[in-house]
Amino acid sequence: MNTQGNRLFTCKYCPTLASRSYLRRHIRQVHATERPYACTLCPAKFKTDFNLKKHVQGVHATGRSFSCPWCPATFKTSNTVNAHTKGVHATERSFSCALCPATFKNRNGVYAHNRSVHAIDRSFICTICSAAFKTNSALKRHIQQVHSANRP
Repeated sequence: MNTQGNRLFTCKYCPTLASRSYLRRHIRQVHATERPYACTLCPAKFKTDFNLKKHVQGVHATGRSFSCPWCPATFKTSNTVNAHTKGVHATERSFSCALCPATFKNRNGVYAHNRSVHAIDRSFICTICSAAFKTNSALKRHIQQVHSANRP
């Protein structure tokens, strides 16, 4: 159970913990392979119509007419300025991890935390030394720090 009293379920494909309704959406958006929504302006295809609309607004729209009220940043859509404001300028951390006391500004923070801290699966394998990591970013950091010829 999380702090709101909802029962949490584990994704059958990854360590994600979520409510039943969010988990259905998560599986469709993250693990499904079909991409039925095609952009008419480029070859890109998407799993949801929402992602297609975001793509068209973010990639093909001209101008950056939405401004952050707190800093000079500008954005192509109102959604991106809202996400920026909540992610960068907000101080409230109303999203909680179900497994530890950690709190986050948004759901993505909880998701990333669960993958990097609580995940058992280490499916990102270094092709050079076979070291295993929980996240792709940890694998990339390892390769850069351990195997890169351009190390400091």
